[in-house]
Amino acid sequence: MKKNTRVTVQHSPQLGNLIWSYHLLTMLTVHGRSISILTIIDEQTQECLLSIASNRLTAQNVADELFGLFLRRGIPKNLFAFDDNDEMPKAICEWLDKLELNTTFVELKRYGENGYGALFKEKLIKNLFDEKSFASLAEVQQWLANWRNEHNRSLNLLRV
Repeated sequence: MKKNTRVTVQHSPQLGNLIWSYHLLTMLTVHGRSISILTIIDEQTQECLLSIASNRLTAQNVADELFGLFLRRGIPKNLFAFDDNDEMPKAICEWLDKLELNTTFVELKRYGENGYGALFKEKLIKNLFDEKSFASLAEVQQWLANWRNEHNRSLNLLRV
């Protein structure tokens, strides 16, 4: 009788997971309410892995979103933080240390240092602010979901 064996394979995109970067942006609604936007991209494939909006994003929120992506896509070799706040990358580094992920580290980047990270942010901001003024968080969330899908779809069309 043949013994059943179970093999676990971690899915990881062929070209992806070398460098991810996260971007934190803040915008105001037409009513003056602040909305925080988190995007996470794969620098190699240029895919937008995540785009969310919230009234407030903390380091714990960013860690939770990264952890979900780690489970679904694997762990990147490097993580770039595009953030004007030095405290967020420090908190993410501490979180990664607790997970004992020796191969991943966070490096704080400025937009002039990274070609695709800067282009991505410019494209997102241009589209976000050229589109319209947003009255609510729900409008921003819906727009981001649609924009992410369109961004990723356009990348796939370009690669065909």
